[in-house]
Order: sequence, then C-alpha cells, then structure tokens
Amino acid sequence: MALKPADLSALEQTFLAVVAAGLVPSGLAGGDPAFRLDHVTAVCQALREGRNPTAYLAPDGTAADPAFERALREAAVELERKGVIGFGGPPAAVVPLAGAPQEPPRRDPATVDFNQAPKVFDRFLSHECLDALMREKPAYDYLMERYAESSEIWQQLARQGYVDRRL
Repeated sequence: MALKPADLSALEQTFLAVVAAGLVPSGLAGGDPAFRLDHVTAVCQALREGRNPTAYLAPDGTAADPAFERALREAAVELERKGVIGFGGPPAAVVPLAGAPQEPPRRDPATVDFNQAPKVFDRFLSHECLDALMREKPAYDYLMERYAESSEIWQQLARQGYVDRRL
C-alpha cells in the first residue's frame, strides 16, 4: 500500500519536502551550513508552525538546536525504515524473493548525515510533501531563496565540469 503524506509525521513531511527540493549539498556549497538539511528543515518546520524562522536553530543560527536535531534524526530513520528514503543501498522495505518480509535493521540516528541528501525511493510522496510545503507562503519564500542560491552553485559546478553521479 502506498504511503500518503497523512501517514507521516509533520516533521517527516517537512524533511521529505526539503530533500525533494534538490538543494545543493552543503559540502558542494563550500560547507555553507545554510544548505545543511537539518538547518533548512528546522527553518521550514518553524515557518510551517507560524514561528520565528530561527525557533529550531542553535543560538549561533548555523545549526539546528540539539533537541530538534535529535527529533529530525529519528524522523529520517523512520522514513528510511518505511522505505521512503535510504542513506545507502536499496530501500529498507525490500521483500526477499522467498519468505516473509523481514524488519530491516534499525539505523543508529547518529549516523544520519545532514550534509548529503539521502536517496529518495518514493518520489511521488516526496513531491506531494514538497507541493504541500510550497503552498505555505513563508516556507515558499524561504525555499525559493535557498533554491535560487543553490541553482547558482549548481551552475558554477557544472561550468567547472562537476557531474552529479548520484542520478
């Protein structure tokens, strides 16, 4: 049975939407923390809730606050467990050729890397989440700003010969 956005927590929806936006990874943006997935998700989640954009950021504004980051790591692991995203390898919810489906081993949330987007296995669901996020004006404005900067970086990388091998 296909998942719907309503089957996900609000934080899972926001994280999946941010991943679907296709922003340049922080490492390719010169390590700019404003492109880390935890940073972008923290701002988007705060905006979705009608809060100050920095509500879930650490005092220095460069990273998510520790409590939000822990919750986001758990949400990311849950999305992987559901087979929606993967941080390496095939979807976790793969059914073996013989026998009943097995529960995949649970990833240690500490191993989630917010500098690099996970592979998305359910693109339809991710784009439904992104569409919902983009219908919210404050989140739309913020993401479009990030997207414009990201686009400039992707163009510069392409001129330098960079090819994204993940595609």
